[in-house]
Amino acid sequence: MKYETSVVYLEQIPKVAIDSGFDWATFFSFMATIAVFSLGTWLTIRTSNKNYIQQDLIFRETIRAQAESLNATHEIQERISRSNAVKISRQAWIDNLRDACANFLSLILIMGNHVKEKKYKLGIGQALTGLNEVAKGADYATSWLQARNELRLKILELKYKIELLSNPKEDLFEELLVLVNQAVDSCERANNQELVSLCEQIKGVAQKILKIEWDRTKNMI
Repeated sequence: MKYETSVVYLEQIPKVAIDSGFDWATFFSFMATIAVFSLGTWLTIRTSNKNYIQQDLIFRETIRAQAESLNATHEIQERISRSNAVKISRQAWIDNLRDACANFLSLILIMGNHVKEKKYKLGIGQALTGLNEVAKGADYATSWLQARNELRLKILELKYKIELLSNPKEDLFEELLVLVNQAVDSCERANNQELVSLCEQIKGVAQKILKIEWDRTKNMI
């Protein structure tokens, strides 16, 4: 039986080193990491808050600008709508005044011609009466008087219509009304030349009025 021996040298035994000292380098590195992380987080939150505030201000300013734009657009549309309504009303008034003056002038001249036929019509009526055609003679006289009365009514109606469509505070309208009244008063006794001259004066004044009022309507905003 053989026995083997082994020699263990102390130099071959592992050394166990226990270091109980504090590693300040690691600690400061760790704290620096925490500080950098905290600062980064704080800066991120601060930047985010600033961005949110700026975006909120931009949003509010955008909403305010849009509201002001809508209000301005609405006001402009209302002003245009009112202006158009006034324009339409004024144009209708101008048209009525023009038509009233034109019809009035026509009837004044017709009345002048009708009055000139008085002697002729009544003469025929008297002649027929003398020939024992009393009914026919009366018809001639009656038809002439009836036509004259109808013309008088139409002329008076147009006279008052022109007066109601006129603005008595303006000189041209005042001049127009004076001439219209003269035409009414003289249409049954003036000669044809005088009536034509009077009608031309009325037409001239009416044209000036219509031109002025048309320009006012056209330039309305």
